[in-house]
Amino acid sequence: MNVTAAIKKTASKERYSSLSMKASRGTNKINNQKTHKTMKKYTILLILLTSALISCNTSKLAQVSDEERGEISWNAFCDARGYDRNDNTFTATNEYLDTWCGTTEEENAFIKAGIKPE
Repeated sequence: MNVTAAIKKTASKERYSSLSMKASRGTNKINNQKTHKTMKKYTILLILLTSALISCNTSKLAQVSDEERGEISWNAFCDARGYDRNDNTFTATNEYLDTWCGTTEEENAFIKAGIKPE
């Protein structure tokens, strides 16, 4: 084999390996893009799942009707202030409406009963 033929053969191999490296770089770029899209999907899914679980966990307090809320509030008021639960006198009712309804004491009574205060 002469020197010219050897140089051509070596140049051909170098060109082939150069093209092969470019092709592998392109494949790596495509694989990286696929990996990025997959990770993005998993991240979004994880965020949605986490927010769903948190929202389920925070609504532990019950919702009840206005009548039940009124009865719970009245009973807590009577227990706290020393009135009989069946005492419907003007004094007891007036004190209940003036000093109990809407106070933090009433809200704490609702929370203690497991009801969401409003």
